[in-house]
Amino acid sequence: MFLRHTRIIIISWIAITATLGFAAIRVDINPEILRLLPRDDAAHRLIDTYGQADKNINHLIIVLRAAEPFSTIGLQALEAAHQTISSDPLIVSAVTPLNLPSFSFVNGRLQLAPALPGGRAPRSDTEATRLQTALQDAPEARNLVIATSGTALALVYGVEVIPDYQEFLASIQPALDTLSNHFQVITAGWIPLHQATLKALYRDPPILGIVAVAVVILTLLAALGRLPVTIAVVAVAVSAAVWSVGLMSLTSIPIGIITLVVPILVIALTSSYGVHLAFRFRLRPGDVSSAAAEVMRPVTLAALTTIAGFSTLLLSAIPRLREFGLISAAGVGAGALLCLVVLPAILSSLHRRQRPEELEAPARGTLPYLQRLSTALIERPRLALGAGILVICLFIVVLPRIRYETDFAGNVRGETEAVEGNAIFMREFGSFIDLNLTMRAPDDTIRYFAQPHILSAITKLEEQMADHPDVSHVSSFTTSLAALRRAVGADINSALRSDDRPLIELAARMNTLTAGSRTGPGLSSDGGTLTSRLWVMDGSTGGYLYETGMAELASFVRQSVDEVLPEVQSDLWGWSMFALRLSELLRRDQVITTIASALLVVVLTAVALRSLGLGLAAVAPLAIGIIATAAVMGVSNLPFDALTVMIASLAIGIGIDDALHLLVWYERERAGGAEQAQAMRSAVAHAGSPILITSGAICFGLLALVGSTFVPVARFGLLLSVAIAATTAGALTVLPAILTIRVRRTARQSVPVQQAIVQPQHTLKPGRMPTSVHQVIHERVPRRGKKRLIP
Repeated sequence: MFLRHTRIIIISWIAITATLGFAAIRVDINPEILRLLPRDDAAHRLIDTYGQADKNINHLIIVLRAAEPFSTIGLQALEAAHQTISSDPLIVSAVTPLNLPSFSFVNGRLQLAPALPGGRAPRSDTEATRLQTALQDAPEARNLVIATSGTALALVYGVEVIPDYQEFLASIQPALDTLSNHFQVITAGWIPLHQATLKALYRDPPILGIVAVAVVILTLLAALGRLPVTIAVVAVAVSAAVWSVGLMSLTSIPIGIITLVVPILVIALTSSYGVHLAFRFRLRPGDVSSAAAEVMRPVTLAALTTIAGFSTLLLSAIPRLREFGLISAAGVGAGALLCLVVLPAILSSLHRRQRPEELEAPARGTLPYLQRLSTALIERPRLALGAGILVICLFIVVLPRIRYETDFAGNVRGETEAVEGNAIFMREFGSFIDLNLTMRAPDDTIRYFAQPHILSAITKLEEQMADHPDVSHVSSFTTSLAALRRAVGADINSALRSDDRPLIELAARMNTLTAGSRTGPGLSSDGGTLTSRLWVMDGSTGGYLYETGMAELASFVRQSVDEVLPEVQSDLWGWSMFALRLSELLRRDQVITTIASALLVVVLTAVALRSLGLGLAAVAPLAIGIIATAAVMGVSNLPFDALTVMIASLAIGIGIDDALHLLVWYERERAGGAEQAQAMRSAVAHAGSPILITSGAICFGLLALVGSTFVPVARFGLLLSVAIAATTAGALTVLPAILTIRVRRTARQSVPVQQAIVQPQHTLKPGRMPTSVHQVIHERVPRRGKKRLIP
């Protein structure tokens, strides 16, 4: 029916692609990580409860390095630049070496003010020395506005959260250029990372798409041998990717680090479906109808199982993964539909426009090798199974090295300015990644945390936490109280006493005015909660503290609180706990989606082939492929993250295609009367070539992602290619071996029955009966082919 209306189909295809292409151009780009966790998750709720003000800002850190950072002229340039930057309406807060308040006791009066009046820059070398001394003596200044080495200063700005900071960064660039005359200027914080991520999200999709299309064209051209047919397959695949991005735009699903891979994935999978049709078409030049009829069932089954595998991601608790599963399943469905409807129309049109000799089938050079492979596997199936067992053993050995890491600070690959700037800040000032400990008073005790003995216990607790190798420093109410006591001449090493209550209440009022009760760290206005902020980093590497180390640190903090203040209730929150919670959800989702995907594939395959045994056999090469990929990750020390955690589900959904094509050919040969061994040889010989071509197209297409700016995307492309290659190898080796062993076991189980039937015939010897009777028995024995059932 479709081939009778090829012109209408092609025109409709072009019109729909153009419409969805227009929508695809307007798709949103969103680098934010907030939607990785569900809104009702505990990590989100704690940030909403304790850190709402922190949640609504991003930080920009400007690091100023110089041999003499406290020169008068340099500090005056700092003042001028700060006035320009802070005048921007997006700036919410600013902390600099000039305006950082500290306690001082002058003429019998306690003051909380910057080192110089009005927070101005020094006008003389004497004032510059005074500022330097004040900052070096102020514990709250260290690791915030002055480096431990004393050779670097920092300006910390809180900036409103907006989608794109390009105009903001451009507006402050002249001020930074002025500072560069006196300092080495380095930008750090989340805003440069956000902007680098956004820039890469705009740049990567078109570049990676062009590379993937070029790689797929070269792969298919080498296999199919004709450029028009190759272009037809790739054109349909590209249109499926355009449909996917158009659907993302219409459903308000933005392109982010996770959904970035959807178009490349759809191109690779759709081209694999088209290869099966194009391959059969090349073997039967001009007979598009027969070629389409042969591939209709396996392509439909392959698409359905792939969609089922991708759809299991809808079970994930992470919104971005659910969006990925939904849009990728829709893209695969659209690609399969286009391959079964539009591609035959295009091939039919090509046939009418080209000479018959241009459509001659290529030489089947791979068939003899595949035939030998199938024969070897049927004769020695235990070799293939032995290789599978070796892969499993390797996986068991490297299993302890497999880990989960979510490095938000290192998503952008290479020595980019944003990544290098944050690394410099962490080396000079300590961490800018926070872990917040909020303690709540037991039984709503009034002014509980304003009591001297409780504050003494908290000081002990914070000293214990600060000694942990993964904590660079601690900011809290007690550090401010210690600065106040130092200003009035008290011994800060002595325990707080009842006569220190006036100082405690004064520090509490100042804390409320300067920090607020919910922006931590600090003491709430009613004294019922107290927040200590731990700045965390990997003590062994000086870099970001990943999930394993964060989990150990969180456990240490909770244990310390239980030991020192067992009566209080406490919560750990902040972006560190956000990453830790994300890792827990990824680990759980990986198990759920993998099991669900495997079960769906078994059920669909068993129903389609009307055999539970074949359904279970089809999953065996998938298991080998997934285990092999995990073993590669363990050997190469690559972690699971928000993208690579999907590889198991995707490998099941994609890898089942090869097993299905092989099993459909096997069942087709069996229905034609071939014996089981011969049916397997024929299935491997006929389906093996398109399987290798499609797997090559998918793997090489996904390898284009290795060139991505994002580390998770590059890692995802590499590992999914490894998984597809491993599942393909399993489909062509382990699956025939399993079927061979299954055939031999069936034959052995039927031997006793044959003996029971044949045994009575052994007494019928020509010497003991008439020869004519013996000949009649032999002539009337049922036959199968050229073999007698009874010798």
